[in-house]
Amino acid sequence: MKNYRYVYRSIQTGAFFSVVLGLMLPNITSAKASPSTSSYRLEVSLSSQHVLVYQGDRLLADMLASTGSPHEKTPLGHFHIQAERGVWFYSPLYHEGAKYWISFKNHGEFLFHSIPMDIHQQILKSEAQKLGQPASHGCVRLSLKDAQWLYTHIPNGTDVYIHP
Repeated sequence: MKNYRYVYRSIQTGAFFSVVLGLMLPNITSAKASPSTSSYRLEVSLSSQHVLVYQGDRLLADMLASTGSPHEKTPLGHFHIQAERGVWFYSPLYHEGAKYWISFKNHGEFLFHSIPMDIHQQILKSEAQKLGQPASHGCVRLSLKDAQWLYTHIPNGTDVYIHP
């Protein structure tokens, strides 16, 4: 399936948004990833459903996660945190959104973000209970606290390694 990006202007706010696979994301200019100058590194384990955050060789955090479901897998490999990030998005396609998102692949298609929320930014309890098991559409879901920490501390260009 090809990914198509459409840009439109919000009637309510006047802000420009990109739509990728049904996600409404603020239209942010993206920069090409260059070799990481960040002292951080993210390791995502699909088998354990954890994100390990390193600064240099020191383990800073071990975060429980939910990665892609068997039908919508999280991509494996080496990526970098991209320029696209935001405090909130909502997908009319999936009727859910999330806070504190940062892109790691395809400039807004694959993200780290909080557990899913409804259009009013209320946590969807049924989705929150899935934390620790594969459940997403390919993104890496985290607790609200962990997603906010990544959003605040992890710079663009940070290495991301996703392994089985």
